[in-house]
Amino acid sequence: MNTHYAERVQRCFLTSARMDAACTGHVTTSRTRLMLFTAEGVILAAVRSATLTIEAIREQVWNAMIRWMRTQSVLADSSLIQRHGMCAVVDGILGVRSEMMGALLTCPGILEILVSGTPAGQNPAAPDMACHEGLWMLAPVGAALDAQAAFSAGQSVCALICPKSEGAVAGGVYAAALSMRIRTASSLEASIETAIRIGRSRGLSADLADRLAGSGDLGTSDRCYTDILTSGFSLARAACASTPETAWQVLSGSVQHPEAAMVAAQLVGTDLWGMAAADIPADDTNLDPLIRELARDVAERYERNFRDL
Repeated sequence: MNTHYAERVQRCFLTSARMDAACTGHVTTSRTRLMLFTAEGVILAAVRSATLTIEAIREQVWNAMIRWMRTQSVLADSSLIQRHGMCAVVDGILGVRSEMMGALLTCPGILEILVSGTPAGQNPAAPDMACHEGLWMLAPVGAALDAQAAFSAGQSVCALICPKSEGAVAGGVYAAALSMRIRTASSLEASIETAIRIGRSRGLSADLADRLAGSGDLGTSDRCYTDILTSGFSLARAACASTPETAWQVLSGSVQHPEAAMVAAQLVGTDLWGMAAADIPADDTNLDPLIRELARDVAERYERNFRDL
């Protein structure tokens, strides 16, 4: 991997750790934030100026990231690195180059690679409950595809993680709702309504449809896709009914349901990492100029993507 790119990856790790220490109310784990800022660093430094094939992404970005994390003891468990790392890197790449999504989804085995970090059939830690790595993939899916196609792709991604077919269908609903929000700037309720209608035509149960629509009981656990999405849609409604400042409090206060808060944040266009980057003091002399440039770029891109949604 080019030394110039590797240095930026490392600096993004260090900066995200500083942000993590300063923003203790954030709803995500430090591990996830480290992954996402690493992805952003690679994207801003390399993808914008170069064409990377899938194999180049795996060999250059993925392997370099694992090596560096192990040397810094950021993650000691290689299975966790596999499950979170590849997804975050490719998620970040697709956030900048959404036109890659169509090509990626047609590559044999690519969904398995994105979700698990390992080729199909070689993931020894195949989770029996849903985690947020699959949910991260759905934002670029929604940005790249129309609602119908986003539903199919989202369902496919979630089916790789969630053992229950209902959970996979719920993932499709979420991806379709994101597509409506990001691509057509539809209101939250209109987006959810359209996504549920698509879901009902593809196997979504009446009970889960009611829960996602806000007329049924919330779930009882934040470790199941159906409960994550039910709670996330509910949080999104609460955030949309608030001022931006209050919306942030609604999301950051949901520490018992971090994945649900992430779902809500994406639906309402309140990107936590973009906000964290934008909040860096202009006179912070301890911040490397390169990191300031990357952070501002991240914040500005998110602002463009989600403005007025």
